[in-house]
Amino acid sequence: MATKKGGTLSGFNIIPYQNEVATPPPSPKPPEAPSAAPPAQPPAPAEKRAAAQAPAPPPSANAMPPAPVATPRPAVDDRPRTARDFVHVPMFKGMTEPQIALLIQQAETRTLEKGQTAFHEGARENTIFLLQMGRCEVVHAGQSMASLGAGTVLGEMALVSDMPRSASVVAERLCTFKVWDPDTLHVVFDLDPEIGVLFYRNLATVLAQRLKRANVDKRNRS
Repeated sequence: MATKKGGTLSGFNIIPYQNEVATPPPSPKPPEAPSAAPPAQPPAPAEKRAAAQAPAPPPSANAMPPAPVATPRPAVDDRPRTARDFVHVPMFKGMTEPQIALLIQQAETRTLEKGQTAFHEGARENTIFLLQMGRCEVVHAGQSMASLGAGTVLGEMALVSDMPRSASVVAERLCTFKVWDPDTLHVVFDLDPEIGVLFYRNLATVLAQRLKRANVDKRNRS
């Protein structure tokens, strides 16, 4: 049996009481789970898919039709031509700008509204025309043969032949013509004889080319 001696018990070690309580070590945190992706959207019901694929209903009878889109028309250059613009016209080949300007200054000016006739098929005349501004139509036997623009010389056969006009010339829009008769041409040729030489040489070339084309067309039709 143990006996008490001086505050101790014989045979036992007495451990003094301590007021501190041992704290257990913190437990490790579990690893964080990765963030989950947003849930996928459920597929649309069959009714909604069918409605999205269905064609649009036809417009009602009272619906206004869409306004037509205006197509821009190409600009038409209707400015009066000058001597410089006619340098490459076959009838004026080889002439200088002052010589062409002299011819234009001496010519008579005729202005025609749309639908008016410069000369008629079958008429017997001796005038030659230069279309200075606008556009005209050549009509033979009631049929349209050509549409001609500014810079075209018309009716030149009348200067070398007594035959009637082979076609009519009708203005397709506002037109301005320069017109020469034999007397006016002779005045110009007196002022500058070289103009007369070049004019008749070019006239012969133009008529020869026209005759050649006519013969080719006749052979092609036969």
